[in-house]
Order: sequence, then structure tokens, then C-alpha cells
Amino acid sequence: MTAGQIHGITTAHIAALTTGQIAALTTQEIRALVPAQVKALTPAQINALQDSQISSLTLPNVIALSTTQLAAFSESQFQQFSPTQINALTRQQANALGEQFMSSLTADKVPKLTTALLNNLNPSLINQISDDAVHAMTGYQLGHLNQSLLAAFSQSQINALSVNGLLGLHAEQLNAMSTLQIQSLPATKMSWMSNTVLRDLSTSVISNLLPEQIQQLNGLQSQAFTKDQIATFAIKKSSDALGNSAQPNGLSQIQSISVTALVGMTNKQLNLFSIGQVNAFTSQQYEAIKDRLSYKRPS
Repeated sequence: MTAGQIHGITTAHIAALTTGQIAALTTQEIRALVPAQVKALTPAQINALQDSQISSLTLPNVIALSTTQLAAFSESQFQQFSPTQINALTRQQANALGEQFMSSLTADKVPKLTTALLNNLNPSLINQISDDAVHAMTGYQLGHLNQSLLAAFSQSQINALSVNGLLGLHAEQLNAMSTLQIQSLPATKMSWMSNTVLRDLSTSVISNLLPEQIQQLNGLQSQAFTKDQIATFAIKKSSDALGNSAQPNGLSQIQSISVTALVGMTNKQLNLFSIGQVNAFTSQQYEAIKDRLSYKRPS
């Protein structure tokens, strides 16, 4: 049929088409549909759309889809949506997207989504996005996520964040994270954290860092530690947020600061450590900085 003929089909006739007839429409015919006709499609007809038909939906027709119609798409159908089509969804549409949509997001598609679209998603379903897709998120995207969305990330998703993604996070976002989320930050990627971000971390975040995370901080990063942060480093061993031992290496927070990080600190910073903290240093730590300390451990 020509575009003119397609336009002449009433919405009542559209709704009366069988799923077989819907599936038989060409991509040209799908593109010729007007929003009113698309709105007339039933959930069963939506579910009958073929891959090439879905990718042929024009942006006005994507925007015309009701939340009920969107709920009728399967995960495999959602996979046919292009980033451009997804980004065209309204706030109401995006917020109504369910698990089928979240699960359909792939690592090659996620980086192309706008922050406006991402922030319109339902936070309660954000954990349905795969770790691979979360790993593909850019620093810009993560840095512009609203707090309710970021707070909904699972431990596994937090741990999956790439260095590129982590670079986009701001201190205020990290400060709002739960203990479980903070302790899920990948220890081997702690070197991504800039001095600006480190300096603005709350003492609550510092106190929740696992020793294996602290161990990864280098001599440049340690120069960002403030007086209050230094005073927060725990002398005693503790458990993580799940009650598991947080010290597989048998070290407390204070003992997990690397020699490199300690040597990198200024004399003023080193002398902010309390007597109790200095006494808790390992012999290797103490030997590396003792000449710069005002307080000397008893021999």
C-alpha cells in the first residue's frame, strides 16, 4: 500500500487487523503510519511486530505509544529499538518501562542514551540492567545521574563500574551512597579517584572504606587527606556492612595505608595522626615516616 492508502485506514480498522496482518506490514507501511493509528494498536498487535518493523517506527510514533503498549513489548523486541528511538521517549513513558526494557539494554546501546532518559527510568527497576551494560556507562552519564537512581544501583552494578565511569562520579554522589555501595567500589580501581573528590569525601565514607580499598590509594592521592579524614582511619579491625571480615590481609584501616601513600603525605598531614594511630602502624609503615613525626613510638 502507498502512504496515502495507509493514511486512509481508520483507527478502528487498525485495531481490527489480525496479528498476522500486522506482522505482514512492510517497513515502508509501518513508517507511513501516523501517531493516531499507532495509538490504536492493541497489546497483542504490538507483540506481533517484527524486528524490522520496530526499528522502522518513526520518532513521533514512538512518542505516541502508550504505557500499556510499551508494556506489551518483549525483551527481544525492545532490543530492536535504536538509541535514538529510546531517547525520544517521554518522561512518563520512560518511567513506566518495565523489566523487559531494562534487561534489553546492551553494553553497546547504553553509552548512547541521554542522561535525561536515564534519569527518567524507574529507580526500583534499575538493578535489572546487566553489569555489562552498567560497565559501559560513561563518566558523563554517571556524573549526571540523580541521587535516587544511583542509590538504586546494586552492589554488583557498583562493582562493575569502569574507570571511565568512576571518573565521572562527584564526591556528593559518593557521600550519599550506602555503606554496601561504598564497600562495593572496585578496590583495584581506587586510583581513579581524583584529589578533589578524595578531599570532599565525608568521614562516614572514609570510615566505611575497606582496607583493600585503602591499600590502592597512592602517594599523590594521600596528599588530599584532610585533618578530619585522617582522624577517621580506624585502628581496630572491623567487619564489612554484611558482617564479614573486612580484613583478608589481617590489617586495620590505619595499617592498610600503603608506605607509598604515607611517604607521599606532607609532614603536616603525618603529624595529624593521633598517638594511637601512630602506635598502630606496622613496623614497615613507622620506619618509613618516623623521622618526619613529632611523636616517637617508645623503643
